[in-house]
Amino acid sequence: MRGVGILSIAGVLAGCVLQPVGLEGKACPCASGWVCDEASQTCVVPAATETSSGAVPTTTEASSEETSGTTGPDSTTGTDPRASSSGDAPQGQFEVLAFAADWSTPESIHWAFEVEGEEADFHARTLWLATDEAALESGEGVLVFDGGTNPELDRFALKNTKGFDIVVGTVTRGLQPDTDYFAKLFVFDTAGGVSESPNVAVRSTTAVPTQSIALFADAQLSGGPYPLPTCYTWSDASPYEGTHHYALELLCDSNADPTCVDPDPDVVDCWENLRLQNMTVSIASIGGGNLSDAFLDFALAVDPGERPEGHGWWSQAGIRLGEQGFSIAPLTIPATATYERFQVPLTVLGVTLEDLGTPLERVFVGSRWLNGTQLRFDEAHIRW
Repeated sequence: MRGVGILSIAGVLAGCVLQPVGLEGKACPCASGWVCDEASQTCVVPAATETSSGAVPTTTEASSEETSGTTGPDSTTGTDPRASSSGDAPQGQFEVLAFAADWSTPESIHWAFEVEGEEADFHARTLWLATDEAALESGEGVLVFDGGTNPELDRFALKNTKGFDIVVGTVTRGLQPDTDYFAKLFVFDTAGGVSESPNVAVRSTTAVPTQSIALFADAQLSGGPYPLPTCYTWSDASPYEGTHHYALELLCDSNADPTCVDPDPDVVDCWENLRLQNMTVSIASIGGGNLSDAFLDFALAVDPGERPEGHGWWSQAGIRLGEQGFSIAPLTIPATATYERFQVPLTVLGVTLEDLGTPLERVFVGSRWLNGTQLRFDEAHIRW
């Protein structure tokens, strides 16, 4: 979702010399002195290659093992992306024109940004979050969100789209409810330069919800509601909570369409919606005064096996009320093989006061998944 307008800029950096950043493990293309490993599509140091100081380059960002940023990030002492012990780097080749948060839930904040620069120069982005603005300068207790937690941050434009969709936002998840968060955006280029947002963006997560409507949880839906596709089954193998969940082994046929039988192993991927439909769930109890706090909450696990790049790059999630669909897109869903929890305000889906009187007929999550991916969908609720 694109940010609206250009933000007023506070705390502009003047005369700042940006320092080099290590690129190992980042997505190709690579800067001079690095090579692209075709198997993993990441930048690596050439064999027997060292820097002029005799050391193998290392990233200046906190590793994904240090900060999980998805289902519950841990604070860490972040290494300043602008700092290095190996001399001056060129100024960043990008300009962050706008950076702000445009919506939040109890555990998530969506940050929107507008960045000027060329795709050929782009390498990666990193978001720093902290509950104290001073921590963004010291690096103490920051939450680091990068391509390891939010895969879209490592791409200039999203994969698996019909057009050319530049990445203009990301969702930081696993946050604490009713908490102020301060954020900075860093953009890395292929020359090793770093550009940062001139402002600190601020947003509060919302309060812990006190009411909810279960769309599906620990009891299998029966009677009218049914899951699609037909091989989308009720399972007790690995629930997010409780005892059961819905599961699907995504299979693709020779036409790159989803199938439950006769998959074609030569087909790379196909689009499929995980959906429960023909439901009749009243959401009228939300009421007009609570609509601004209401959100769709669900857990999804994506397991593509040993294959990299199995994320749901351009995904869509939402509900249908009567005959009208309400959704968010694009949404990038990380393929971590573990459950990732998503929360999206109903107003962001497009639900209005007039829509609350129409029963909910469907909940769904769709994307282009790798052939053979294991998908688990659990605990879908409307909460407020």
